[in-house]
Amino acid sequence: MKKWFSGIRVKLLLVSILALVSLLIVGITGFIAISSLAEKLDVSYNQREKLVENLGHLESGIHASFRWLWVSYGNDNNPKERHKFIEKTKLILSDIDVASKNYLALPIVPEARELFNQKFSPNWEKSKKIFELIFSELEKNNLQASEKAKLMITTELRQTLAPASDAVDKLQRTVNEVNKKIVAESMSYARYAKIVSMVVVFVAGILCFIISIYIAQQLVKVLSTVSNELSNSSMQVSAA
Repeated sequence: MKKWFSGIRVKLLLVSILALVSLLIVGITGFIAISSLAEKLDVSYNQREKLVENLGHLESGIHASFRWLWVSYGNDNNPKERHKFIEKTKLILSDIDVASKNYLALPIVPEARELFNQKFSPNWEKSKKIFELIFSELEKNNLQASEKAKLMITTELRQTLAPASDAVDKLQRTVNEVNKKIVAESMSYARYAKIVSMVVVFVAGILCFIISIYIAQQLVKVLSTVSNELSNSSMQVSAA
């Protein structure tokens, strides 16, 4: 048994095991790297994409609500059209509320949540109340009420919508910065995994090469010994 473990076979087995272990290490490293990259890309594409989408709804909704409100004001001689555009504006306000809830339901960084709660939400709630007052004045369909609504649009509503819109712009920039950071981390991890795999393959190759040379030398010694013994035996037989 001891002789078997000190022979050529165990050395050849050692080379095979070393090669197999090297392949396993490279495979495991690659699997971990791919899994990590897939997870990070999933976060970057799916979750972050939803954040961008909802923030886009907020930004476009704010501009659209202000625009359709002006259209409602402009239809002072057509109550039916005015009512239609008021309802359209109300629908947009409802969409903004939905986008706000969807945004807060997503995983966002603390700074973004704080900015949303302190800058966007308060100003948006004030804006909705002003919208309702303006709707009430416009639906009276008289000149005096329309001018009062116009004054509220150009002063009070503009003053509350502007900081809400600025907050959305800052939130979008925050999302973009976080996305860039996630992509940079993913690329850094990919480079790290690539380097580790190359180092493992290189070291394993060198070790296999060294062990193979050692085994070859041992095999040559064994064959030389066998050859010499056969030669001596042949000479002895010939002499006999």
